Amino acid sequence: MRRIVRVAAFAFVGVASAAAGADQQAPTTSGQALFAANCSNCHGRYGEGGGPAGADLPRTPPDLRRLAARNGGVFPRDRVAEIIDGRATVAAHADRSMPVWGDAFAKLDPDAKSPSEAQARAKAKIDALVDFLASIQQP
Repeated sequence: MRRIVRVAAFAFVGVASAAAGADQQAPTTSGQALFAANCSNCHGRYGEGGGPAGADLPRTPPDLRRLAARNGGVFPRDRVAEIIDGRATVAAHADRSMPVWGDAFAKLDPDAKSPSEAQARAKAKIDALVDFLASIQQP
């Protein structure tokens, strides 16, 4: 349980840092910047799965550079978006160690003028993350 709390704390720091920076600049939709701020603690700087918080998880984070290779050479874009969003039940994250980024991005967006705008901006961030992950695929 303490491991999950530490992982959640790492994730919260990344989200809070991104939200704090939003006051001074436009919200980032760079998938690479979002990954560095929110995902690399568990999934590694390059998506290889060796992030500092990853060791504390009940399941080792996968090498995200090999998602297409593990899916017959096709990058599973929709499935990856579902997993990142996290609001749908995802067997791969049954223990829910991974934050529900769809909610986190929407709730921590100080510039959104309405819930629907917050959801649209959260989706844009998830799409940017998916695009970034697609760009780092290796055979």
